[in-house]
Amino acid sequence: MKLLYLSLLVLALIGCNNNDDNNNNCVPQEIAVTSLETEYGCTNTKFQLYNSVTVGNFIIIRNQQDFDQITDDINCRPQIDFATYDLILGKKQLTTGNETIQYQYMDDCDGKKLTVTFIQNETLFAPTLIYHALVPKLEANETIEVIQIIE
Repeated sequence: MKLLYLSLLVLALIGCNNNDDNNNNCVPQEIAVTSLETEYGCTNTKFQLYNSVTVGNFIIIRNQQDFDQITDDINCRPQIDFATYDLILGKKQLTTGNETIQYQYMDDCDGKKLTVTFIQNETLFAPTLIYHALVPKLEANETIEVIQIIE
């Protein structure tokens, strides 16, 4: 009799663990990103990649025509491979000088997130910076979350 109860308990536990939620098997992973500097030889884009994005916002650019209309930088006019990449482009107003910008792009099973970290210094120069990342091509209606960190 004890064996019967034990068998029923094991079957019940196995049945409870059968979950159709695919996220239970998902493992968050970092996704490689690149830049206009690396892929196309642009320089100093954080100051020179002029664009119509409002400060504090970002945009996903998915084709060359939009890139040409949104940006206005005579030094950086590459023909981007939009079959491979989408361009995340944004602006951030800072209160001190900037040393560098770092990027981390993750698929955390709930969606894709681009973390943009502004590494600051003590200078009084308070720039409005342009940040960007070339990310692997997104699905047609797919969006991402951009998280901004100031260090």
